Amino acid sequence: MTAESIEERRTLGWLIVVAAGVRAAFGIFVASDAYLKWQPGFAAHYAGYLQNAANGQPPWLGPWFHFWIQLVAPRVGFFVLATRLIETALAIGLLLGIARRLTYIAGALFSLLIWSTAEGFGGPYTSGATNLGSTLLYALVFVAFGLFESSSVPRLIALIIISLGGFRNGSQRRNGSRSGSGQRYARPLTGTINSVPSARSLSRSSLRSPRWRAQRTSAGCLRLPPMPLPRSRL
Repeated sequence: MTAESIEERRTLGWLIVVAAGVRAAFGIFVASDAYLKWQPGFAAHYAGYLQNAANGQPPWLGPWFHFWIQLVAPRVGFFVLATRLIETALAIGLLLGIARRLTYIAGALFSLLIWSTAEGFGGPYTSGATNLGSTLLYALVFVAFGLFESSSVPRLIALIIISLGGFRNGSQRRNGSRSGSGQRYARPLTGTINSVPSARSLSRSSLRSPRWRAQRTSAGCLRLPPMPLPRSRL
């Protein structure tokens, strides 16, 4: 196993851990939303949500909301229970990581259904609208999780992270090699200077030698020993 494959596996493992943490955090939001769905006020105003969403819509969207109002009004209890169970199942799947792909697909479709009915497509056509609806963001998050669960996206992200890390390490190595070259050329010079004995130590060692020791005469003058003559090559 090469170093690249080991680094890729390590990076891929960290990506999976981070994705699991983000999924659990998103599951907490869905669980809070599911808890609110189990409150009595949700069932009491369930049909009113659709009627309020239908108000102010353009005429070409009228048949869509009319269809859902006619479908839900006689069966409010069934749709209330179905909404509660679906959101609870989505929260459990996100928190525990059970049936992730099914959870992501069901969550995206359910969020789009809520966005297109109870939220009235976010109400971008009405006066005073400032956003497209929070449920649309839920659908996009589910789609992002579903894409990450595919076999190619995590590996592609891991390769991008490894490439960015290799580029940063390469620049650091180049900078280190530049500073190291200066140290490489400076060390021999420093070593040469330190290896040269000082003139003081040289003079002391040479004067201690019996060959070069000055002899004091009876008159008090210093007499140096005779210098050896160079041998003739003839």
